[in-house]
Amino acid sequence: MYRITNTFSDSDEITKITIADGVINIKDDLFRGCGNTLKTIIIPNSVKNIGDRAFYDCSGLTEINIPNSVTDIGGEAFCGCSGLTKVTIGNSVKNIGQYAFYECENIEEVNSLNTTPPEIWKYTFSDVTYNNATLYVPTGCRNIYWLHPYWENFFEMKEKDFSTGIANPTIDGDDEQTIELVDGKIRFNKDGEEVYIYSINGTLVYKGISQYGQTIDVPTKGIYIVKTGNSSIKVTL
Repeated sequence: MYRITNTFSDSDEITKITIADGVINIKDDLFRGCGNTLKTIIIPNSVKNIGDRAFYDCSGLTEINIPNSVTDIGGEAFCGCSGLTKVTIGNSVKNIGQYAFYECENIEEVNSLNTTPPEIWKYTFSDVTYNNATLYVPTGCRNIYWLHPYWENFFEMKEKDFSTGIANPTIDGDDEQTIELVDGKIRFNKDGEEVYIYSINGTLVYKGISQYGQTIDVPTKGIYIVKTGNSSIKVTL
């Protein structure tokens, strides 16, 4: 078992850290206070625990990817990482501590890959994050996240197929649903949007401007990517 100690805390010289494969525990306070100089941290798929305040006040980080090996993220682990815009939480994370992503008020996107919502606290994320960021959860899991304590605080929650990275449509009402499937065809529910339909191998099979009620019959049954406006949606026909 490998364990690393808090040699790097309060350093103003480190710009990138690649944690060695085989490390299991990232110790409390390990990179605390590295400020805006630390821009990149790569965590291997051997790490199981991220300690309390491990990356506290590392404001230079803009994106963090928690690998699927991690089960626990400590309290205040990324607190004060004000530069973060995107967070991806691996599919084995079970517990995320109090204030883990607090005062990270520029987060725009949170991806939680676990089909079972990790346990979080009221102040795991800041209110600004709950109100402004989009939470993406695995396809079919929106309701269970919505019903789980504190995840429901996210104002905008959508499903995503993490194998392709494509967000699925979230239907909160007919006015917000841009397409639907009717009798094996793609039906548009909005007028005037530029539409591209691609096969799963990237071949363009349709290009046009949507009309409400218009249906498109694709060449063969299979998986297609429909791009309408700013949305990309995977459909299976």
